[in-house]
Amino acid sequence: DSIGNAIDGAVLGSPVLGPSAFGPVIGGMTFDGVDDYIQIPDSPSVDFGTKPFSVMLWMKTNVVPTTSWHGLWTKHNGAWGHDNDYGLQIMQSTCAPEAYLSNSSGSFERATGAFSVCDNAWHLLASVRTPDQRLQLWVDGRLAASVPATIDPSNGNPVNIGRNSYGGGHGYFAGDLDEVVLFNRAL
Repeated sequence: DSIGNAIDGAVLGSPVLGPSAFGPVIGGMTFDGVDDYIQIPDSPSVDFGTKPFSVMLWMKTNVVPTTSWHGLWTKHNGAWGHDNDYGLQIMQSTCAPEAYLSNSSGSFERATGAFSVCDNAWHLLASVRTPDQRLQLWVDGRLAASVPATIDPSNGNPVNIGRNSYGGGHGYFAGDLDEVVLFNRAL
């Protein structure tokens, strides 16, 4: 937490300092796709109800998920079932980015991109919930998808960066992440 909200994350597994999306400096984190992730404790700062929010991050990978999606930012329980949750992930086989909201009955609202981001280039991804109740996916500064957003994803679960906590740990990301940020407004 670089702005003093006291919601620092714990680094788990062994991600290492990696390249930055902003040139030849070290500033991001490299995740191995096996057991590396960062976990941020639950806080009112990461639960928005149906209010606007934005999650933005830079990602780079050439690994196409084959057995599951790869979680980039997820706020989900550790069970195999769903509760109210939200996230930003890369889809299995297609490697398309996706922003989602879901509820405890397993209903989803998904804003899914139409193309792969697993091309070993840096991509800026954003999941945005707008004041007019839309869930938007932005890729490299362009609107890639937009769907109605009615689900309240608030829950008491931690945030995971680099994996989904579904099933006790699933969808580990293999690649680089940089400048992961959360806003309590739509950007």
